[in-house]
Amino acid sequence: MWYLALGFYMVIGWFTPWWSFILISAGFGAGAPSAIRAARDGALSMTLAWWMLIYFLNLRGHGIVGERLSHLFGLTSYHLFIFLIGIGAGVVGAIAATMGFFIRRGMRVPVV
Repeated sequence: MWYLALGFYMVIGWFTPWWSFILISAGFGAGAPSAIRAARDGALSMTLAWWMLIYFLNLRGHGIVGERLSHLFGLTSYHLFIFLIGIGAGVVGAIAATMGFFIRRGMRVPVV
C-alpha cells in the first residue's frame, strides 16, 4: 500500500502545503490491517516522497537553497540535509498513519 500513498504524495505534493501529507498518511493508515503495518507504510512512503520532492525542488533551484540551509544548520553537505529531512518526515508519516489506524479502530460500530 505504501507505493499507492507514494503516488498520491508525489501528485499532491506539488499543489498543496506540507501538512496535507499528514492527512493522506492518516487516511492510508486507516486502511491498514495492523498498527505496525500502518507505521511502516506511512514511514516508508512519506520518507521516499519527501526525498524525491526535496531533491527535485533543490535541482530546480540549482542547489542554492539546499546548500544555504545545510550551512545554516551546520551540516557538511546538502545531501545530508535532504537525508535528515526525509528521516524526520518518515517519523511524522509513521505517527500520522498509526493515528489514522487507531482512529478507525476506535470508531468501529459494534455489531448487534
